[in-house]
Amino acid sequence: MSLFSQVPAIRAAIEEENRNRDLAFTEAPALICGVTVLPLTLRRYLILCASGNAFVCGGPITPVEASKFLWCLSAGYNPEQRGAEEFVAAIAGKNYGEVLAGISDLLAFSFFDAPAGGNDDTGENRSYYSFAAVYLDVMGREYGWTFRDVMDCPLPVLFQLIKAIKNRNGGIMFNPLSDRAIQEHVRTLNQ
Repeated sequence: MSLFSQVPAIRAAIEEENRNRDLAFTEAPALICGVTVLPLTLRRYLILCASGNAFVCGGPITPVEASKFLWCLSAGYNPEQRGAEEFVAAIAGKNYGEVLAGISDLLAFSFFDAPAGGNDDTGENRSYYSFAAVYLDVMGREYGWTFRDVMDCPLPVLFQLIKAIKNRNGGIMFNPLSDRAIQEHVRTLNQ
């Protein structure tokens, strides 16, 4: 019997990690206050970035920003914005606290296995290409994926595949929940 199975907090963290990771591959839509939203993909994330949505770019979180976020992830979303006003009006009547909690949960789920970011060696935030190009390059090289395959892949799946590639190449792996539970258990033992 391993230490992991003997410590309830560690066991629960591992079970939640496994559940989240498996769920990502179902591509199941989420329900936020009665609104069905599709999985966050690289394409939809970039649309949110391009529109300056506060949930991905920072800034004041408002009901309008929440509505625009949900619109972008809705099945009815279209770049021409047909139906957007009606969608935003329908969201206005929802419980704002529940909407925020739902979006927060969705983002936490979507970025659960996201790789850590960082600056380049100079400490500057300069880049010569979109971060999306990295995913397109890696997934095309590793799996032969097309542009559309990568852009429309749910982020949790994309991040797990990047981890699998990293693991295959000898990279160091971290688990967001169980590693924290292990650290807490060790800290408790040392006190």
